Formats: sequence, C-alpha cells, structure tokens
Amino acid sequence: MSALEPGEFAEHPEESRYWVKSVGRALDVLEILARDVDGKGMSVTEIGSELGLSKSAAFATLYTLQARGFVRDEGVGMMRKYRLGAALSRLGTVATATTRNVGATARFASLSGGRAVVIEQATGNERVRLDLALGSAETLHTTSLGKAILAQLPNEKVVEILSQVGMEPHTERSITSVDEFLEHLEIVRRQGYAINDEEDAHGVFGVAAPVFDYTGECLGAITITGLKRQQPSTWYYVDMARQVHEAASGLSRDLGYGRTMTFGGN
Repeated sequence: MSALEPGEFAEHPEESRYWVKSVGRALDVLEILARDVDGKGMSVTEIGSELGLSKSAAFATLYTLQARGFVRDEGVGMMRKYRLGAALSRLGTVATATTRNVGATARFASLSGGRAVVIEQATGNERVRLDLALGSAETLHTTSLGKAILAQLPNEKVVEILSQVGMEPHTERSITSVDEFLEHLEIVRRQGYAINDEEDAHGVFGVAAPVFDYTGECLGAITITGLKRQQPSTWYYVDMARQVHEAASGLSRDLGYGRTMTFGGN
C-alpha cells in the first residue's frame, strides 16, 4: 500500500478504505437536521431528497439514530417530522461540566478521514483562551484526542492509518517513529487516558479519554486542552486525566456501554 502525502487523505475521505459509509450518512442526516433552525422538523422524504437517498435508506438511518436518542420524531404517517434528539445534548453537557471543573477547554472529537474531528466544545474560564474551532480536523499522532482514539484500534490498523496520513512533527516533542508511537499507545491503553505534552503546539497540553457505545465501539474521545503552566507536577495531569476519564465513562454508560473503563493501570 503506497503512502499518501499528509492532508491528501483528508481532502477525499470518502475514497478511503477507512470510510464507513453508514456512519458518514448518519452524520449527514444530523447536519441536515441541525440546519432546521425554525424547529419545524423534516420528513423522511425531504431528508432523503437532500442526501440523494431512497426513502427506505433514509428511514433506516433515521430509525437507528432515533433508537440511540440522537433523533426524535413527532406525528404519524405523512405528517411525521424528525428533529435532533436529546442524546446530542449529553455531549455538550459533559463537555460543559468538565470545563467548569478544570477551567480549561473541553471538546469531543471522532475519527473521520484520518483525523480527529471536533464536533462539540465548551470553553473554560481561562483569561487567555485557545482558538479551537468546531469542525477542526486534528492530527492523530500529536494530540491527546488522536492518541485516545487510536489506542482503541489494533496496531495493524494504526500502522495503516499512519502510513496514509504521515507523522509530520509539529514540535520537537512530537513522536515521529511508528515503533515509538506504538509503544506509547500501549501506555495509553494501560492508563485509560492519553496526554499531549506540547507535542502539537508549544505551551499547550491536552488530556483525553475514549468514549464507547453499547456495542463496545469507540465513538471518539473527550479532551480538556489548556495552556501549560510553569512545569506543572505529575499529580496535576493525573487529576485532569481522572476528571476527563470520569466524564468519558459517564457518557459511555449513557450510551449503553456496560464495561468498567480502566484508569491508571500498570
């Protein structure tokens, strides 16, 4: 398999072997419903028409999203309309609660197109705030979000992804060796959380933990990102990690995940 230049993969994610069509379709539906600013709702026919889907394909996607609480419906028959569900607000609630506790920026991101794409964010009360936009696509090997997500994949899959997106350094702390990165992921798996210590940008740290659904699949990760203080002690990062881990565990339970998530394992 030939490696692609960093960024090329992200420009055409739907052409990648890692692109999951059903997930992309579900996200398209959520984005369409998010544009329903008047709150009137949309019919399955309207949604299918906008996405170029058959009525049955659109309904199947809506049915699945509704079963998990991400979509709700009102009315019956031809009068049935769909709107965004309460499950989406849980992501924002978790992010906001975590932000209040730690005074930093909390975000939720999922894997898409070989990047960690931020889909929810809550800003902390730091006087100097980080410019972190929703929808931003972050590299996987330099961020706590990317590490937390990749740690849930087999090493073979991790190597395939990295061979396509590359491991370009962002700072002198960035890990650029595949072997070293795989060793690092083993630590992440044992700990149950990932840390980015100025690996993506100077003066910025991040701590992240994975979020799972009822099938045990990793949906993404929650992170807190902030400005690095003057050589903070180890306990500071561990305390941050514990709070993020608790938030990720709580959200995973809400989504039906039944296992206990490891924290600080040896």
